[in-house]
Amino acid sequence: MVSMPKGIYTRGTIIRNPHSEETRLKIGLAHLGKTISDETKLKLSLVKMGCKYPNRKRYSKGITKIDKVCLFCKNPFQTDCLMPNKKFCSQTCYHKTSSHITTLGMKGSEKQKQVMRERTGEKHFAWIKDRTQVKRRFKESLSTAKYQEWRTKVFARDNFKCKMLNKDCSGKYIEAHHILRLKDYPELSYVITNGITLCKFHHPIGKEKETKLVSTFRKLLTIL
Repeated sequence: MVSMPKGIYTRGTIIRNPHSEETRLKIGLAHLGKTISDETKLKLSLVKMGCKYPNRKRYSKGITKIDKVCLFCKNPFQTDCLMPNKKFCSQTCYHKTSSHITTLGMKGSEKQKQVMRERTGEKHFAWIKDRTQVKRRFKESLSTAKYQEWRTKVFARDNFKCKMLNKDCSGKYIEAHHILRLKDYPELSYVITNGITLCKFHHPIGKEKETKLVSTFRKLLTIL
């Protein structure tokens, strides 16, 4: 038996002498134009049939199948040797047994309920006594009749067209924009002169862009 020479072997080290460029060219020219017959292809496939290739895709013939039973629905399913610890037949069964879903519907103790009662309403540390000072959400304010009236009046004043009408306008969809931001000037929420009709392309998003375009929007309103 021939023993391997002792020493340190590094990954990628070539022990044999590589072919020269001239030899590679000769090998390539020798195989150029050669085709494999159907009989040879069949022989090659029969030789490799049943071989296990871990790097091959899971639906290949070389991967062995394992029969298992789902822990949730108790239905039989098959997995492969690449996933031998699989316990569920589908993602649906897996999520139904997850800890964050199994806790839904569980009743808390009376002590927990009492603690929650002590933290709600006026007993909460962040409770505001003057309810007129509570800020409404912006999306909720858009559904009020007062806002819809202001929006309609702004559209009618601008003839239902974008005031920055040019080749960049994005179609027929228009929006009413507050020239001065609502967060900074809530008292101007329903003032018609603080509104301007814009399309989606020209409607600025973000405080920086809105502040830069204030003077531009005011000039457009003077040209009616």
